[in-house]
Amino acid sequence: MTYQSRDPLELLGIFAVTGTGGLLGCWLYLRWNGSLWFVFCLHALMNLWWEVFGVAETALGGWIANAARLATIALAILLTIYKDRLWKTGMGEVDWRSENRSYFANLGASQSVSSAGAIGLRICFQS
Repeated sequence: MTYQSRDPLELLGIFAVTGTGGLLGCWLYLRWNGSLWFVFCLHALMNLWWEVFGVAETALGGWIANAARLATIALAILLTIYKDRLWKTGMGEVDWRSENRSYFANLGASQSVSSAGAIGLRICFQS
């Protein structure tokens, strides 16, 4: 018994769609300041559309499903890019990315990704 398909090319397409969705979810999570709410709502609304209208049997979908999917993703990306112009950040809201930058700057590390990753690994395994 297979879950999505027996065809290797279709399975590869399903894997690509799912992986791309995961990468988009990670990017949205980071851009929305570590909040899962935007990612959760986007995923829930896309699943709702998929189930209510019986779009397709597999995650790969047809051309109508993919057009709706791409439109939703484009809207999510545009909202994410322009969110700071649309909504003002609250006074109590903290940007964790700036906290990380200042933390690594205080350690005297250079701003390169490799040294920050190495310092992060050292800190994680010290305890």
